[in-house]
Amino acid sequence: MRDDILIREARIRDAHHIKRLWQRVFNDTDEVIGAFFEVYIDVRLCVLAQIGGRLAGLGLLLPVGDFVAPAARNFNSPTAPDLNAPPSATQCAMLYALATEPEFRGLGCASLITRELLRVGKKHGFGVVVLRPASDALFDFYGKNGFCETFYCREYTVKASELKKTAQNAPGIALTRASPEEYLARRELLLRGVAHIAFDRRALAFQARLSPGGGLFFAGDGCAAVETAGQPGGRVLISELLGADEGAIIAAVADAFPANEYLVRAPAREAEYEITRFGMSSAETAGAYMGFTFG
Repeated sequence: MRDDILIREARIRDAHHIKRLWQRVFNDTDEVIGAFFEVYIDVRLCVLAQIGGRLAGLGLLLPVGDFVAPAARNFNSPTAPDLNAPPSATQCAMLYALATEPEFRGLGCASLITRELLRVGKKHGFGVVVLRPASDALFDFYGKNGFCETFYCREYTVKASELKKTAQNAPGIALTRASPEEYLARRELLLRGVAHIAFDRRALAFQARLSPGGGLFFAGDGCAAVETAGQPGGRVLISELLGADEGAIIAAVADAFPANEYLVRAPAREAEYEITRFGMSSAETAGAYMGFTFG
């Protein structure tokens, strides 16, 4: 690790350079970057790395809501939460857009930025910092820099041809668009008793902005977040599916968004083989559900 790397909090005048580095590393459009700066930008929660006076890397914290811990265990059923007990909630931020200029990679910038963001998070009152590693290999990197595996989900693919076979004798349900406030209220009901991130309205509004052509929806008693932009040809991402009848909800999404296949993410359930490690946090808690990752 080089000893001439300067790590500092960003300032207002850094905004232009942050946008350009973001675009070079992630190839995001001006619309996506603009949505972030319109909804989320707070330079106090942005950390930069400089080498020789040049911007070498950056990382951000997004205030996303609360990390909600499961309720106290029911004495009569030690493995089940007591749904009548109030859950505990801790203010939560998401580490986002960790990026290093290609010519400065391998010098330790990302590690220094990550550790500084944990310090900045504590300074601004965030009890938990969470993240979604961009690749499986990055779980090890973040594990060495203050994070633990915390979030899991079920991730599976459904072919459109499979839906047609199962839908012939099944009653259909309607897909209706939901506002961020409406979606948030139903989401919390469906995740009652589950350790999860309770996203706030701003986070859900940002998610909706990042899903042009998709959005937040109700389907029967459940709900789903649908993303179409940036997906491989012929695929729709259901980045969150909550509800008892998953097949019916997926069918409703398919009616509104025809595609060849649907990649589905839903909360993990015990003894189901599709469970995948999904995200990490600065808290030593396992078995929680994340949901959106704004990516």
